[in-house]
Amino acid sequence: MQLNLQLARFNSSLTNKNSNNDELKHRQAQNNQLTPEQKRDASVSRQILESQVRQHIPGETPQTNTISDRIPRFPFTKDTVPTLIPRPNVPKAGSNLFKMAQTLKTKEAPELIYESESHRLYFVFCGAFALVCTIYGLLFLEWAASSAYDIYVKNEDDLPFAHNFTMWWARNAVTLLIFAFPAGLAALFMTIPTRLIRRIWYIPSFANELKNNPEPLVRFTSHPFLPGRPTPVHTMPLSMLNRSYKSKIFTNNGFYLTLDKGSFLFMLKEGSKKIPWIVDRKGFFWGDGRLFDHLFGKESIEEADLGISYDDKFGAINQKLKQDIGKLKEEKGPAWQFKEQGRLMKEDIKSLANKIKTANKALNAGKESDAKAKKLPNSPTASAASAGGVAVKRKNKKTAKGKGRK
Repeated sequence: MQLNLQLARFNSSLTNKNSNNDELKHRQAQNNQLTPEQKRDASVSRQILESQVRQHIPGETPQTNTISDRIPRFPFTKDTVPTLIPRPNVPKAGSNLFKMAQTLKTKEAPELIYESESHRLYFVFCGAFALVCTIYGLLFLEWAASSAYDIYVKNEDDLPFAHNFTMWWARNAVTLLIFAFPAGLAALFMTIPTRLIRRIWYIPSFANELKNNPEPLVRFTSHPFLPGRPTPVHTMPLSMLNRSYKSKIFTNNGFYLTLDKGSFLFMLKEGSKKIPWIVDRKGFFWGDGRLFDHLFGKESIEEADLGISYDDKFGAINQKLKQDIGKLKEEKGPAWQFKEQGRLMKEDIKSLANKIKTANKALNAGKESDAKAKKLPNSPTASAASAGGVAVKRKNKKTAKGKGRK
């Protein structure tokens, strides 16, 4: 509560331009009444307050990768409370979407459009699941390997040495195959935090670093696999980073209209890669969720402004289908399905008959044109036919002469 009051006072001191002259004069008079020591203390406290507030402004603090950044604070509720405040000169949530998009696209430098809250809880839960899978996998591996060795040593079935040795290796191979499942789960849980996006920048097309690809870029940071390593930075065209067509970033809930009771994150897929990037819904968003549906969902501004989810669209289609079925039942009675099938069959037969007629007409027109061409004396077809007839007659005469000589 005290921090909120300090923030409010600090914000009120930043808006002196909007206050009237009387208030400014009153404050100046109060400052003139302070002793030098009080002024020095006030300036120190103001600097401390400014540094504290700057820690809560997105993009103002450097991103570190220490071990303490991955260890949650107790109680865990400390890491569930939002700590980021909106950046200055950023459109408010619920503003005109067209103006927001135009403002962002006309920026002259990369603009920070997203920053996540602390990911400490992700690290602790993913680490716990990975540890559980590792322990269960190792316990199973130890039990199965020792059992296979005991069976090999005892050899109760009196198998030959080669057969018994082969069966032992087969049991060990099956054990390793089963162990691969918990080992894969442990590796998956360990790599999930490296897919968490920490910050996202939008780079306009005219500020693009790639000269041969002038479309807008997206730059974002993630977590390294090991603490103490440099922060990974990824840059790619905006068209390569897409939201799932079934998901929706805008929910009309929360400060940035992105919070959802059913899910606390959404996915961004990079091109054709199967493993997506993870974005926490509880963070700072430039504008609100509608803008992110426009950028990463590739929705038009009109569609994103409506904020209709995939389920709502599917429900509207189903509702319209039910209404159409109800109208057909009222018009054609209980046997409306058979009547509709008969009507569709008639339409198909008519269309097929029309196609056959069109094909026959085209065929007859071709035959008539060929016949007319044969009747014309100077036509290529007639000359070819006459030349062919003359050649046949000459050949017949030569054949008759040859027979007479014989």
